[in-house]
Amino acid sequence: MHSPSLTLFSLNIISQPYSKIIFDMLLLKMSGINCFQINGPVWYISSMLICMGIIYPLLRKYKQNFIYIAAPLIVILGLGYLNHNYGSLRGPSKWLGLTYKGNIRAFIELTLGSIIYMCVEKIKTINFTKFGKIIITLTELGCFILPFLISQFIKSANYDYIILFIISLGIILAFSEKTLEYNLFCNKFSYWLEKLSLSLFMIHIPVRLLFIFYKPLASYTYIYKLSMFVCMSLVAGIILMYIMDYLKKKNYFFILTKQIAY
Repeated sequence: MHSPSLTLFSLNIISQPYSKIIFDMLLLKMSGINCFQINGPVWYISSMLICMGIIYPLLRKYKQNFIYIAAPLIVILGLGYLNHNYGSLRGPSKWLGLTYKGNIRAFIELTLGSIIYMCVEKIKTINFTKFGKIIITLTELGCFILPFLISQFIKSANYDYIILFIISLGIILAFSEKTLEYNLFCNKFSYWLEKLSLSLFMIHIPVRLLFIFYKPLASYTYIYKLSMFVCMSLVAGIILMYIMDYLKKKNYFFILTKQIAY
């Protein structure tokens, strides 16, 4: 039997007028245009594209000044502003009068990304001893494990900023090419996982909504639902990835764009 809540949610999407959906499909929701949100995580791609339009020209023209002077100030003052006023990085759809909170967050995080890139390039020039590589490898692994433990057992939005900096350090070490396991992950399977990551990012919220709105699943234990959620997200992500690959190979995106344009 179908869950009434799941059916109503599906009907809510179908009943939306085309004009309310098209802007979300074009990744323009975070511009401020009022539209129906089909898939939650897409907000970050929308914000990323908008913010890159500002950051990229600045990096091209004022690379050194931006990375060494402007970027640290933007990150410190930006995170301080969000922390003081809202306490966490969550709630990207909150309207702040000029733009969405998510756009400010994305601008800060992309700017932080430019600092991370600079740090990675610096660390690549350092020759570490065997002991040094062991230390940074253990630190890297801790940076990726700790955020999951915090999210799982503490579940407090107040730790968002701590998690952001922990993950940033982990990314710096992971891309430095100096950790002991770096060569271990330079293989086809790792590249396949990298390719899967976008599809997994796009599909995990729709799968999560299934567990929220499909009432028969409510009787199962948390561990069982979590295991099912991970497995179903992986399967759905893999299917979506191969569908996208097929459409690209058949040039369906080009054909669709040409039909719309002409």
